[in-house]
Amino acid sequence: MENSDQSFTTGIWNVKKGKEQEFINAWREMATWTFQNMDGGSARLLQDSQNSCMFISVGEWTSEANIQKWRETSEFKSALAKINAVLAEPSQPHKMKEAVSVGGKGLAMGR
Repeated sequence: MENSDQSFTTGIWNVKKGKEQEFINAWREMATWTFQNMDGGSARLLQDSQNSCMFISVGEWTSEANIQKWRETSEFKSALAKINAVLAEPSQPHKMKEAVSVGGKGLAMGR
């Protein structure tokens, strides 16, 4: 791994049936604000191809400190409340470090 401070956020989101597009819009709004205002790298939202209510998000960050700073903003808290309103069950946010990378540099994150 080139940058030992590089961190990732992940979320596993179980959305109420029929609220998938509302969730996607709320997540996109949060991710867009984050990209424009915080020192984040990139983010992806993945939707299960067999269960349209199940999503996984992955965000790439330059440091764990930036994740903490982001999570403390009122904008993040407000966006998360909007997202939680359409979830079937609460999501548990995670901070992750890369364990293994295979293939081209940044291939999974679209760099």
